[in-house]
Amino acid sequence: MVGLRTSWSRLSAQRLLQKRSRWNNQIIRNGSSFNPQVFSSTLNSQRCCRLCCATYYKRDMCNRSFPPIMREEASQESLSISAEDENAENLFIMDNKELVLDSDIDDHDMSHLRIKLYPIDESDPQSEPISRLYEAASVQEVFDIISSVPQINYSPKIASQALVSLWDIQKLLFKLGPIFNPEEDIRNKTGFIENIKANQIFKDRVLRPVLDMHRELEDEPLCASLLALKKMDYSIVVIEALIDECLRRNRSGPGLALAGLSRLSVVLRSRGLYGQCIMGELSPTIFKYVNEMIDDLEVRLVSILLRNSNRVISETIFKAYATRLNTLLDNTDFETVTYCKMFIFLLDSGKLSPPELIHKVSYKIKDRASDIELMELLSLQKYLSGSLPWPLIEALMSRGSRVIEECQDRPRIDLISYVGTFMRGPLVKKRLAQIANDCIDNNDFSTIQNVIYPLIRSLKTDDRTIYDKYWNSAVNLLEKELVLNPQEYKRSIHLAKNYLHFTHSLTFSYRNSWLETICKKQCYSVLDRYLKEPHPEVVISPSEFATIISFLIAFDQSYMDLKYISKLEQFVKNMKALDIGFIVKGVDCALSKVIKSGRNPTLLNRKSYEIVSEACSILEEECALRLVRPDTDADLSMVWKVLSVIRRMKGDSPLLDVGMKAFTSMGADSYDSRKIREVCAALMSGSYLYPEAMELISSYVTKNLEHTNPETIDKFLNLTYCLGWENENVDFGKLASVIESNFDRFGLGIIQSGLSLGFHHQFRRELIDKIFNVEFLDYIDEEIQNTYGKNNQYPYRLRVNLMELNRIVCLDVPNARLPWFHEKFCQNIIAQGHPKQSYLHNEVQENLTDLLGEGAVQSNVCLPHDYYYNIDFVIKFDHDNRPIRVTNRPRTLSFSSIRKDHPDNVKRKVAILVLSNLAFTKNVRQIKGGYKLKQRHLEILGYEVFTINPYTWNSMYMSELSAKQQFLESKIFNLNK
Repeated sequence: MVGLRTSWSRLSAQRLLQKRSRWNNQIIRNGSSFNPQVFSSTLNSQRCCRLCCATYYKRDMCNRSFPPIMREEASQESLSISAEDENAENLFIMDNKELVLDSDIDDHDMSHLRIKLYPIDESDPQSEPISRLYEAASVQEVFDIISSVPQINYSPKIASQALVSLWDIQKLLFKLGPIFNPEEDIRNKTGFIENIKANQIFKDRVLRPVLDMHRELEDEPLCASLLALKKMDYSIVVIEALIDECLRRNRSGPGLALAGLSRLSVVLRSRGLYGQCIMGELSPTIFKYVNEMIDDLEVRLVSILLRNSNRVISETIFKAYATRLNTLLDNTDFETVTYCKMFIFLLDSGKLSPPELIHKVSYKIKDRASDIELMELLSLQKYLSGSLPWPLIEALMSRGSRVIEECQDRPRIDLISYVGTFMRGPLVKKRLAQIANDCIDNNDFSTIQNVIYPLIRSLKTDDRTIYDKYWNSAVNLLEKELVLNPQEYKRSIHLAKNYLHFTHSLTFSYRNSWLETICKKQCYSVLDRYLKEPHPEVVISPSEFATIISFLIAFDQSYMDLKYISKLEQFVKNMKALDIGFIVKGVDCALSKVIKSGRNPTLLNRKSYEIVSEACSILEEECALRLVRPDTDADLSMVWKVLSVIRRMKGDSPLLDVGMKAFTSMGADSYDSRKIREVCAALMSGSYLYPEAMELISSYVTKNLEHTNPETIDKFLNLTYCLGWENENVDFGKLASVIESNFDRFGLGIIQSGLSLGFHHQFRRELIDKIFNVEFLDYIDEEIQNTYGKNNQYPYRLRVNLMELNRIVCLDVPNARLPWFHEKFCQNIIAQGHPKQSYLHNEVQENLTDLLGEGAVQSNVCLPHDYYYNIDFVIKFDHDNRPIRVTNRPRTLSFSSIRKDHPDNVKRKVAILVLSNLAFTKNVRQIKGGYKLKQRHLEILGYEVFTINPYTWNSMYMSELSAKQQFLESKIFNLNK
């Protein structure tokens, strides 16, 4: 993007605040909907730069009201909120040169940014150095202050304040900066922790007093110091004494203070089983605070605390929280950040969270979306593709796009990645690709690799240059790290996981042989070390094993040893649904390579077939076992994914019936937009018709139309068209209005949506005018030119869908006066194709000839005035109801070659459609939507239409030749009426 390469000089704190104040005065605080055109225009017309905005605890910077409270309480609140920031794992960072805050910084109110652990008491000699630490503007100044204090007056209070003052300086120098920085800043960050830890003053005057005299500290300073040391990467051996002190206080008194307990939960969250055991011991104290929470700060801290201890809290604690929260929501107005914290915890709690409570909180956030700060936007980002109510997603996208528009100084790549994944259109994708390209060129790749990954994954462009640059840089970085630490494998596994996700999103149309070679070597090395006798050299988790085995299945199934697959059966029992879903992607990749070559999956070489088949069997068995457990609804997403590869590999599975039974037995409150979308995709993948499930899906969509994601509504419409499902109780007109109002969101998918609406007689003039205009048709051409799939069948299918849509308008909406402009396209298809031939087709033709005589039946008719519908057999009758005999000629390619067959003599036309098994749905048999639409259109064109299906034709009662001819005669001459 033009202007992305900017000067990356470090702004002083004063300049940051001045710019931020000017930007915030420009913020438009309203609830306007997300507008892709505005975002596109912004990318095109101005630099898309980073907004160095305040995080959620920087209230005054955001021109937000902050109720007057005592300095000690303000200190507690700012510390409590900032400490749980999980987006900055290494908060302590230091320049290789001294960084000093601007001396005029106090001209701006930054008191809420400084963590002030203690009130100032002029009679206390320790208050003077502590007050100076509050205002310290550099690391060196902190060291100078604590060095100047006589040993007799020095205490752990001063040491603990010095520790958090260093944290303050870091926040002001770096936390207000971008999440990723140019190389100069990155070198500063990299050296910060080691420079601090190596400093002798820090060791003598900060670390040692805090560790040796921590019992003299109050709860909040103690936990703040503990968290700071954890952020500085001190081992558990160093900080264990502080943790033990926290537990001792909790056992002996009324319990740790809430702010301190919140700090402690952040420390223990990343400590694995050790941390979970300790949090389990703290459960009674947590339960007490849940029942006592009443104001904004307490609710926020409890929500943070519960989220950090989510794995160990009991259902009783959660129900108490939900009940208390429900009451408070009706009587208390919380701040936006508090709503966000409680909302994220509710979403993380899964099935325990009442849907009505989630909706209540989500609409509170929606109404305050313009106040959501950057850190909260990024925290909510991962939930956007899930089950959030659509109005909230729309509001968050609107807020995100406005933040990007407000950027005037530095690019915020993490936010662009977050918004860019929802963008459509080749022009926007090109600009986003340029942003990604410049970002890789101008920055240390190790710092932007994960930040820019979502943007790279969402581009889906045919330009392989940006993909090669990203993945080659990733492999190059990995090789450098392996030189330093040959035994390291976690980064290799992480890279393999991201790569498989990426290639799957591109339907495996992109491959990087260098990366695959390196990662396969690392994966085999890890497995061999794990399987080494008599004792493993490494221990791998089920999630890591899932990543390794799925990568090898995807890219090395021909050479993979069966002994590795045998281990899958041991690991799969402890895998999460996401891990099993990831293995499905590996199997899908292996099958896709065969299917794309035009072969049947069973034609895999023998070893590959054994590998893939065994993996499918293990996954199928595990899904069947999990479906009988109480948490069935949590595993349904996994079941649909497993069924998708089993169907391709082995055909239909009885697991589908079990899964659909589980789906239909769920309570109405258990459904959400995401689950409905997933079950629609599962049914559509194999054309499965389950009437009860269809009723439940339609009931959910119609009752929850306002907060259902438009993509879910679109998926439901496509499913009804695929299955030919119609229901008078469903108002398809309202669904059509949703599609029309979200036209820009669907991109080229709107063409498929138009087919579904056309099937239901809801392809209305407004949508017709949007699709069939020069601008949109040019957009189609450009999308095909730049799409990642132009080398596969995607462009052809897109053209066919557009032709079918053109035909729907001409036949169903003649008042639109849309011309038929696909004649040449249809002629090319006919010229490259072959007349339909099958045993059933030939047998029907023989019986028709015997019944009506030679020349009376035209086969494989495809005429321009029929809009190139292929009709298996056409029979024309005169006024005496006698068949008109004509010479059966080749398929006609233009109007000029048509002989009218004396239309004055044609009284009626009969079209016979011979259907195959593929024309019918499975489970409950009925004709699919596309064939129903064809029959309807032929009737509009003046034909009397009847179908012949293999089930009736090959049935026992039609085994005799006479029965077949009698059947045809009754259909043709209407003798059954």
